[in-house]
Amino acid sequence: MSDTFGKGSIYEWTPTLVGGAVAAGDVLVPGETLRMLPNAGKPALLTALNVIVTDDAAVKLEICIFGLETVSLGTEDLAVSITDADAKTIVAKVVVETTDYTDWINSQQAEVNGINKLLRANSSAADPRDLRVGIIDRTGTAPTWTTGGLTVHFHLLHT
Repeated sequence: MSDTFGKGSIYEWTPTLVGGAVAAGDVLVPGETLRMLPNAGKPALLTALNVIVTDDAAVKLEICIFGLETVSLGTEDLAVSITDADAKTIVAKVVVETTDYTDWINSQQAEVNGINKLLRANSSAADPRDLRVGIIDRTGTAPTWTTGGLTVHFHLLHT
């Protein structure tokens, strides 16, 4: 889902999680293809992101954005296992620290501002609006991830 206003948009993503406990350093989301870029073949600037964890845990997350839609961080709930070729397609990485969260009693919300990373799909991507996003759980503090327990809002500026 994407809401556009003028030259900015917010792309909302609730990744598909298998659910269950994930150890620190393990892959939470291997990679999901998102039609995130509003204008085909043109870049967008990632200015900020919001993370909402309804599983009520302030988890350190490493969010990797790839310019190619066929890559992966490895296997969910296992240690990161990315090839050198796939690593070269990372166009942005955002770390959400445990101190970025606000406790909302039954959920946690984090905001990371001032990212300012240029996002563009790889020239060999099947669709020049598609990016791939994967997430690594760097703390493993969520006792159990539920299938819809995480939502990310990507704040984008574009042409």
